Amino acid sequence: LKNSKMCVIFISHDRYFIDAIAHKCIEVEQGKLSIFKGGYANYLEKKTQILQSLAKSHETLLKQLKSEEEWLRRGVKARLKRNEGRKERIFKMREEAKKNPGAIKRLKLEISRAALNFNGEKTINR
Repeated sequence: LKNSKMCVIFISHDRYFIDAIAHKCIEVEQGKLSIFKGGYANYLEKKTQILQSLAKSHETLLKQLKSEEEWLRRGVKARLKRNEGRKERIFKMREEAKKNPGAIKRLKLEISRAALNFNGEKTINR
């Protein structure tokens, strides 16, 4: 498979197999495809960096939200129009803070394809 000139798409739980065969890892998350060059080890390294960055951004958002909510609790005094915009931003931040960037979502994937087996015969897999 590694020296094959054809495109091979596979799904596997065997990380050693993926590392030995894959030139790219493709991840489907939140309806988007992300392509990572290299095998599974490289994918894990890059994915860890991405998740750490998302977690840091999420923590920053939570700190900022805490500060803004404290301002809101003290009460809106002057410049009502400007403060209305600030309140709207706080509500948007609350919605954003509810999202957990590290949460794992379920994916239902249905694939129908024609494939060649090792005898050169065409087979249908579902």
